[in-house]
Amino acid sequence: LDFLQYYQVRFAEICTDPGLSSLYNYSSPVLVVGELAGTPVNVTMTVLDQNTAIYIGWEPSTPGDCIFTEWKIEWRNEIWMEGLWTPAANCQGMDYRNVTGCLIDGVTPMDSYRVHIQ
Repeated sequence: LDFLQYYQVRFAEICTDPGLSSLYNYSSPVLVVGELAGTPVNVTMTVLDQNTAIYIGWEPSTPGDCIFTEWKIEWRNEIWMEGLWTPAANCQGMDYRNVTGCLIDGVTPMDSYRVHIQ
């Protein structure tokens, strides 16, 4: 079963004489839910390379029912990229849960940045 999907069950009593079998009855729809993975914690950001790169580190939180596939890291310049999130190029393909840091380069000194880690 897939998480966050609704399922419904139908059931009937089937007899050796098909003409005597009951009609189907249907269950109410049931939503399959799971425990979400926790938000990464202890996030740190360190400015490097003459203020043109940022190293981001974090710790994973509780996995919940999540089967980990990869970290997703996006960033944006708060001044000129309002609303536009960009995948961090050096942070792609981070498919080990215990690898919890990467480098965002190409930032401009004195600008303000925001980072998403998922």
